[in-house]
Amino acid sequence: MLRVALVIALAWFVASVTATRLRAVATTETATFDPAATQSPYYTYTYTYVTTEPTVDHWTTATAWGSPGVTGWNYVGSDNGASAVFLGDGTSGNGYVLTAAHVGAGNFILDGQTYNEISNSAMQIGTADLTLYQIDTTSTTGNYLNLPSLTLPAQGSIPTVGSSVVMIGYGNSAGEAWATNTVYENNQTTTLGTTLSSLDFYTVDSFSQVGSNPNVTMTKNGQLVPGDSGGADFIYNSVSGKWELVGINEVLLEDQTNSDKIVGSGMVQTGSYATLISAAMVPTPEPPSWLLALAGLATLGGMGAAKRRAV
Repeated sequence: MLRVALVIALAWFVASVTATRLRAVATTETATFDPAATQSPYYTYTYTYVTTEPTVDHWTTATAWGSPGVTGWNYVGSDNGASAVFLGDGTSGNGYVLTAAHVGAGNFILDGQTYNEISNSAMQIGTADLTLYQIDTTSTTGNYLNLPSLTLPAQGSIPTVGSSVVMIGYGNSAGEAWATNTVYENNQTTTLGTTLSSLDFYTVDSFSQVGSNPNVTMTKNGQLVPGDSGGADFIYNSVSGKWELVGINEVLLEDQTNSDKIVGSGMVQTGSYATLISAAMVPTPEPPSWLLALAGLATLGGMGAAKRRAV
């Protein structure tokens, strides 16, 4: 089992957002240990990024996404200084965006276009660190966002340990970027604060020893960094031939004995909440016109009775 002391939310809250603190998924992360340090921080980190579209097997196959020339790269944008994912149009005429609950709903920025949040549309998915909300699919400059809906896993489907996952996040300092890692654990209960509790899957960093001391300098594989919360995690389903949105970026994992040492990433398992997400994307049908008419008559009758009593 991955031993962690605590989890760190990856979004900088709106009040503390600055451009220099936002980063996208790091394709590599170099951790340098300072043996002379007598207190935290013991480690400093440097990152490299890949800011062009992923180049992995099956990624650009049209049938894997539902439309030629469209991939998961096209769905990840920014929200409240962190990340968010466009799910598609649903059946309501407005688009749906999924992000981490600790990021929250906001105007969605994708490819330089701003799509306004629909007021009062945001809802938390169960107790999970997930918020779903609607956006106007016509941007503030008149661009229409027309993408096929992303594929969610079946309810109860969880990422298999050992599966390769494409992690995508968005931030102002590096822009949209991606990396890959491998699922290390799944179905892990991850708690943020007192109200958010999610089932997550974890990836773990692989450390490459540099020199004779493995604690001096380590170069690690794909890793989430601040600003990635709400971003997307995709796994290819070889049975269906579809890329599935299996996770939403949530937290960093720290070593149990050294809180400076980041040892992995945690993502909310969308397959654990697929039914709730899908149900939330189906609007409540409006009552038929005859029922509305009856309701209106009943209201008028009630008002009349009230007036009579008042007299």
